[in-house]
Formats: sequence, C-alpha cells, structure tokens
Amino acid sequence: MTSRGEGGMTLMEMVVGLAIFAILAGIAWPSYTGWQEREGLSSAFMQVKAALSRARASSVQQGLYWGRVTYNGNTCQRLWFGVQFNPGNATLDHQYYCESPPGDQVMDAGEIRTLRTTDLAREVAVTLSTTLPNDRVFFRKAGTASNFNINQSVTLGAGGENEVVTLLPTGRIGE
Repeated sequence: MTSRGEGGMTLMEMVVGLAIFAILAGIAWPSYTGWQEREGLSSAFMQVKAALSRARASSVQQGLYWGRVTYNGNTCQRLWFGVQFNPGNATLDHQYYCESPPGDQVMDAGEIRTLRTTDLAREVAVTLSTTLPNDRVFFRKAGTASNFNINQSVTLGAGGENEVVTLLPTGRIGE
C-alpha cells in the first residue's frame, strides 16, 4: 500500500488560495492607485515650489537690476531669473532674462533663455493652470515679482484633487 504524501496541496486548496489572493488584490488596487496619484501630485507641488524658490533666490543672489554682469557668457545690464509654466504639457521651464547693454551685439535686448525644463507629469497625469500673465513670473534683484501686483496662483490637479501655490507680488510663495 502506498500512503499519501505529506506537505502537498490539492488542486482545490490552490484554487481557493488564488481566489482569496484575487479578492484581496481587487480590494487593495483602488487604494494603491489613489495613493500613487496623491504622491505624484505632492511631488509636482514640491517641484513647483522649489522652482519658484530657486528662481527667487537666484535673482536675489546673482540678479542685477541695473549695472553690468556676465552670466552664461552674456553681458547683461539687467538679469532676472524666473519660471515659465506650460499648462499644455504640464512642464515648467527654468529661465533667465538678460537685457544687454546698448551696443552689445551678443544678445538682443531683453532676451529670455531657458536653463532647463522639468516635467511635472512624469509619474502620474498632472494638470497645470495658472493665473500668471503669460504663465510666467520673473523675480527682481529684491526678490519681488516683476510682472504683476496682485496675488497669483499655480494650480495642480491629479486624481480629482488639487494643490494651489500662491505667489504674492512681494515674491513670497505660499500654499
């Protein structure tokens, strides 16, 4: 006589185990995707705040309201740093504005150049909208915003939730 082996699983036990796993996965999936969208929105929110803070700090440290400075090989008599928001593709461009002294042929007066681009929707689908004039802000040497005199906002959305970054004319960045 042969005896039944120990430690094995029957086909029925395996099917029941897979069914329990499938049910648990089905329950957990919506929570996981919601968490992923919230984390992606939080990441985009922090990137916007960091880009604005970096542009403002660069303007205060390296910027120039009137004088003469060389930046990236260009002579500027006015140098400001800023951010261009691109709502169509949820990206932002880190930029600087260089106004060349009269007679300088290196750059056209008031030329804007992009240093780098950040993709806010890299991890999850993020929507982007702003109340900024031309979806852009530059900061003066004093750290104040250059192109508006009332509070403006940048709104990010993902998964039915929104985050808003408020920008004051003083250049301060709020939530």
